[in-house]
Amino acid sequence: MQHSIRSILNKLYELRVASYLFEQKEFLAGSKDPVVESWFYRELIDPSDLRVGAKYVQTLPHDQEKMVYLYDGRKQVQVNWENRTLFKHEIKQIPGKPVPNKVPFYTRIKGLINYTLDSDSAQIEVDESKVKVVKIDFPNQLVVAQGRKAIFVTMSKPGRKDFSNFELHLNSDGLPVYLRSESSLGLIEESISNLQVNRFDPGTLDLQSLIPSGFSEIEPEAFFFPDISNAPAPDWELADLDGKIVNLTHLTGQVIVLCFTGIRCGPCHRSVPFLKRLVDDYRDKKLSLVSIESPAGAPEELPDAASDDGIPRFIWYGHSVLLLRFAGRNLLIDPMFGPD
Repeated sequence: MQHSIRSILNKLYELRVASYLFEQKEFLAGSKDPVVESWFYRELIDPSDLRVGAKYVQTLPHDQEKMVYLYDGRKQVQVNWENRTLFKHEIKQIPGKPVPNKVPFYTRIKGLINYTLDSDSAQIEVDESKVKVVKIDFPNQLVVAQGRKAIFVTMSKPGRKDFSNFELHLNSDGLPVYLRSESSLGLIEESISNLQVNRFDPGTLDLQSLIPSGFSEIEPEAFFFPDISNAPAPDWELADLDGKIVNLTHLTGQVIVLCFTGIRCGPCHRSVPFLKRLVDDYRDKKLSLVSIESPAGAPEELPDAASDDGIPRFIWYGHSVLLLRFAGRNLLIDPMFGPD
């Protein structure tokens, strides 16, 4: 079995340049529909890059000339086409430490296969009945494919069994075009199409030329966390622990403290005593404390967390897309401001 995945690795080592349309579906607990992202990538393999192992450009899927993210080994650049702003950040080459944005498809798969070959616990299964499928199981490990290497993350908790399952589909040339990653934290499906490989010399592509001109350069804080004071609060609709659908309009007429939390977030736990006092002090002021859970914890942990906190709040399975709509902040929502 190791021979089969080693042959995939050899194919990946032959890659110098890959361009493709990328789609990711993330299936979150509490929601029937996946969160879908789609981008076009140009991935330039660079073994000398200690942080990622590749340079890459991420563009809008429907307009490949509109770059939204660039990493060239020395800096990262992120672009917002809606308000015509961008930020640039110089990168220090720290081995094994990934850049903040999503590491490209083939670089991550190369790291996953290398980790699999080095692991004593990986269980490998190959199915060549129709499309060649390779399944890799780590029964008692939580494995995350990230950067040059797959990282073994120990996040075990008594009573919960960690696991990681990966399923690779290969095209007729033996290159991966689909990755299904399921673990004790959730399920993600990634697929690529319109694949072109080694069509040009990576040295001929000037990544800096893809940065749009005429955009305002701003600091990362302002780029990711714009000031949304006095703006209408974005609406949301999520399921609580009992499956009941709740949205912001259900809480009209109340002052809302909206918190984005995570079960494994230390600062979130440290804020609980303050939140308890806040609710007690303003119990007669129609104060609602709403917590939207990020997908950092396993679903079975949420009821215990809600019980342990002992504060009157809702917990939903949220997502980073919703967090970005609120400018990455916990907020106080005045009843004058609703979703409209």
